[in-house]
Amino acid sequence: MALVYSTGTVSVTNGSPTVTLSGGSWLENQILPGSQIRIAGEPATIIMAWTDTSTIEVAVPIERATGSGLTYAIVLTSAEYGTNIAVHTSVQALLTALRNPLGLLSDSADPTSGDGSDGQSWLNTSSGDLFYKDNGSWSLLLNIKGPAGSTGDPAGVEYTYDTTTADADPGSGKARFNNATLGSVTAAYVDNLDAGGADVTTWLDTFDDSDATSKGFLFVRSQTSTFLRIYSITGSVVNGTGYRKLTLTHLAGQGTISNGDAIFLQCYPSGSKGDAGAAGMQPGVTLTFDSATTDDVPAAGKIRFNNATLASVTNLYINDADADANNIEDLIGTLDDATGTTKGRITFKEVGDETHQARFAVTGSVIDGTGYWKVPVSFEGPSGAANFADADGVVLVREMIGDKGESGDTAIAGTQAEVTTTKTITLADKGILQRFTGSADTTFTFTDAATLGEIGVPGLNGSSYVLTLEADAADTINDAASIDLQPGQGFVVFSNGVDRLDALIFPAPAAGGLAAPSFVAPHLNLAVTSSDNVTVDISADELELVHVTTGERLILTSVAETANITVSGENGLDSGSEATSTHYYTYIAAKFDGSDPIAILSVEAAYADVTLPTGYTHLARVGVCYNNSAGNIRAFTQYGRECAWYDPHTADASGSVGTGSALVTISVPPVFGVVAHISVQTSSANSDGVVVMSAIVPNVSISNNYMANILDTYQSSNIRQSKSIMCSDSRQVRVDASAASQNYAIFTYGYTLP
Repeated sequence: MALVYSTGTVSVTNGSPTVTLSGGSWLENQILPGSQIRIAGEPATIIMAWTDTSTIEVAVPIERATGSGLTYAIVLTSAEYGTNIAVHTSVQALLTALRNPLGLLSDSADPTSGDGSDGQSWLNTSSGDLFYKDNGSWSLLLNIKGPAGSTGDPAGVEYTYDTTTADADPGSGKARFNNATLGSVTAAYVDNLDAGGADVTTWLDTFDDSDATSKGFLFVRSQTSTFLRIYSITGSVVNGTGYRKLTLTHLAGQGTISNGDAIFLQCYPSGSKGDAGAAGMQPGVTLTFDSATTDDVPAAGKIRFNNATLASVTNLYINDADADANNIEDLIGTLDDATGTTKGRITFKEVGDETHQARFAVTGSVIDGTGYWKVPVSFEGPSGAANFADADGVVLVREMIGDKGESGDTAIAGTQAEVTTTKTITLADKGILQRFTGSADTTFTFTDAATLGEIGVPGLNGSSYVLTLEADAADTINDAASIDLQPGQGFVVFSNGVDRLDALIFPAPAAGGLAAPSFVAPHLNLAVTSSDNVTVDISADELELVHVTTGERLILTSVAETANITVSGENGLDSGSEATSTHYYTYIAAKFDGSDPIAILSVEAAYADVTLPTGYTHLARVGVCYNNSAGNIRAFTQYGRECAWYDPHTADASGSVGTGSALVTISVPPVFGVVAHISVQTSSANSDGVVVMSAIVPNVSISNNYMANILDTYQSSNIRQSKSIMCSDSRQVRVDASAASQNYAIFTYGYTLP
């Protein structure tokens, strides 16, 4: 007869066969090899060995999430355990015998004569029959599917289900709920005697022993169906005279049961709350903020900054003692111990409001200033944070940075050759990457294998043209006279040195070509500016370029290039001549190996449509600029994806309007997420004749008087009215006049959103 053992809880690690007990002891004569353990309700597994009073090993490594405090149940067997071990050992031996270099084939049906090869095994996963193939025929070796096992002993304490819902003794050996809908049950009424007549009152009374909110979990099962209900025990067990009342909350489950069905109750109690831990130590060093900014010793326990604006702070002045009179010189004096450019970081948090913080990088050597320390710093954030108030308590938290590491060994540079015309591959090309970047179809010819010797020649078609691999008359390549490679395909041609050439061909990029890159290429510290009328300056610490045909990535460092709109070709326009009232996209281009980077201006937004100089294969878009009607690049400043443009002296549009309305087109960068500030200037001081800007959508007018009334003052001329709009491309605005021949000029300035 099997017994259930479930004292304490266990912890497991995913992939490990070890199970560790907490809150009890396993004795060797209790935990017999071949017994089964069920952890947290998951399928049972066989116990292989007892290690000590708190450790056992199971047959199969744990296949559930690592965890601790898990409930479990061990079914302690007697005569069955030897059989379990023997079966497990036999199966392991069988699997080991089947592991051969050819592998084990399997299917849910028997093998046919055309399946597999001699020496292979075949397992019918449905019937359990194991076959072996020899001399072209399959033979049945044995059947490894054992007979169905007998039904296990019921889990839990057995009761008879009573469908009555009244709060009363359900009768000997019976249990009922207070609601016929099992998902809505909030109480159970359980007789003190189980279905076999055993008095289990003491067991029922333990259901509320935990002082946790949830006292435990009650599992209700049916042995003959898929029925399962799980409830949380949320209150005290109440003595109902001959039965016990359990307060429950339904958690999960499925299925139904009928009156008179056998049900089995299992209780998994929660552990009691542990003792409260000791108070933790205050993190960091507590100081009092002094709002003075002079370079002088602050009072004991205080700190001051050398500037009232956090972003402008460059030095901290810290007293030798903290707010609790502890000497902190050993801490402050080591803030500069790291050998890198940044020695470490310091974060100050306001006592009582940790959301109010200021973070600094330690940028140089600390100085002992007699009673206080001077710490050179640079403010790092958060952006817009307010300084601390005088006498605020602050906590200094130090973030240490390790020493600068030693330089690594110099990498061995690979060798490659750029090929733009027809080439014959010889022994000298052994191991050198042949990269085709020409502007027309071409051919690589390989001399015969006997001449080449035992070599391998790698190559890449980095062009948009067909590259043909061709062998001379003596040999073939893959038994063919020639092989055509499409753009982006790579290859390695191997020679055996005697009579054969073999080519390994790598696939081209997926259909569809280069995926559309982001509006601004991935970068580090990108800056794009224009301060004169004709040039755009581009710089970046790092910039990612892509091959316009294959999508291959290339990282450039220390980029610094200038494009001139009056120049054609390198560092100028990619094609055509300068056009006015036109947006130009700004690009950085480079050759296949990242050499000779240049800047390019183009009206084309798609990478594939940009005209590149000969030999240039990689491209990165970094932004957009506008050449206005006067042929001047509108001044702008861009950092990363954020860009602001301005041209206070040149109107984007101008003219005159008689009595009535006019629609005027204004230009903004063609980027999603643009805030444009539009200013309309007129030449009249008469409110009835003021030219006004209406709503952004044409034909939705705002009255003259309304727009005039929002002006602060009237002047004899140059009255301006402004409005901000969100747009993603050039837009039309409407101007109105109630008097004839009113002159207007429209100016725009604004910024793009990241």
